[in-house]
Amino acid sequence: MSKRSHLLGLVLVWSAGLVLAVGTFVYVLSQPDFLFHPARDLELRATYDTYRQTGVLLIKPNGSGSWYGAVEGTGMTRASGDDDPGIYLVASLMSHLTDASSPYTGLRWLMALVSALPMLVLPAFVSALVRRTWAGLAMLLVPLVALVTNHGEVLTGSNYGQSDDASLVPVYAVYALPGAIVFGSLVLLGYAYAREVSTRWLVALSIVSVAIAGFSNLLRGLSGIGVALALGVLWFVQARRSRRWVTAAGLGVVVAGLAAGVSLLVPKLAMDLVEQQRADAVTVETSSTMANAPWDNLYLGLSWPQPMTGEESTFGVPWSDEHAWARAAEERPGTLPFTPEFDEVMREVYLDEVRAAPGKAARLYAEKTAFTAEHFAAALGVIALGLVVVAVTARRLDPVVGRRLGVAALIAVPTVVFGFLPPVLVMPMLYYVSELVAGLAFLSVLSLAGCVWAVAALVESRRGRASAAEGA
Repeated sequence: MSKRSHLLGLVLVWSAGLVLAVGTFVYVLSQPDFLFHPARDLELRATYDTYRQTGVLLIKPNGSGSWYGAVEGTGMTRASGDDDPGIYLVASLMSHLTDASSPYTGLRWLMALVSALPMLVLPAFVSALVRRTWAGLAMLLVPLVALVTNHGEVLTGSNYGQSDDASLVPVYAVYALPGAIVFGSLVLLGYAYAREVSTRWLVALSIVSVAIAGFSNLLRGLSGIGVALALGVLWFVQARRSRRWVTAAGLGVVVAGLAAGVSLLVPKLAMDLVEQQRADAVTVETSSTMANAPWDNLYLGLSWPQPMTGEESTFGVPWSDEHAWARAAEERPGTLPFTPEFDEVMREVYLDEVRAAPGKAARLYAEKTAFTAEHFAAALGVIALGLVVVAVTARRLDPVVGRRLGVAALIAVPTVVFGFLPPVLVMPMLYYVSELVAGLAFLSVLSLAGCVWAVAALVESRRGRASAAEGA
């Protein structure tokens, strides 16, 4: 390829990215404000308004905001309560840019920006990965692929604004923003692999990716773990170029473990800084609440399929926070919701239920797995099609590009695996599949890229045979 042709290809590919990014940004920005569930909505507004008045993060007048975890007293108290605090932090800080009376304005702008950024890089990533300009340009079809794989939604990597009979409140920023961040991170890691960055750049990328994964964890617990673990894949590939398999694999495992561990520390470090700022402003001590008590979520997951179909759970557990609170108080009188003691009680209650009926529990989780897979049947079908096409084409024509597509797919595997856990362990509602949507969207993009590459490789092969025949 001539220098001029290469430059033209770059211009076309990055222009395609610009078109996708601008289109995505305008589309998300044009959406209505997707309000939080009622308790969260009240908490968000109280936190946001108080920050605009005082400049102190995550505080609110006692008695305002969510009714969960309310305590006696007057004055300022800690905000965000039992929830992951990141979205309240982000909404408050966005007020400096929007100066809006509503917290949803800033969240919508941020959602639009985070959704658009990976689209800018996507065509260049794919073009570099399969070494075909046409594959990059084909990314203009990604919104059409999303229509098929994302339940009629043109947005790629996020289920922002979706709703159904079981999830009546449209998916809002608490869930959609971490999903969009995860998808963008996967594209960034994929682009770094495709460009075969140096070790120095990979170190810098790792630091940035761990910070992003930690920020995602701050927004929604554990949502960034898949991204942190994916760094192990890149370091394995980097080390494999000059070291043996065992050494490279060991390095990949170590990096993945370190990245995941540090990403889990980021929320704590961020909240320590917030606590230093708000300690003097708080006059009402809240109870020792914890974000999304995990054993409570697992226990409520036994209510399947009641919140999805209305049928009674085989465990007799309703999909109700109030039921869990009452059950904890029954087991240990005086237990307050969303405290470490509450989570300890719910752990005992959950494990007792599962131990008493392991067969029913196994069947329940198998049903939720099947339901989740069925929900994403279109995406899984597109991914399977791409896998078959790439495998056949790589074996016949170009195994090198086939391997590159395979490694890029491995980057998304941790996110997909972790993405299945919330809908299966808790409930396969739209609010619990954000990370899974991001991982499957990344694999769907690779499937499209692989199919375009296969067609291009086949055409080139036939042209090569025809030229050879003419020469003979």
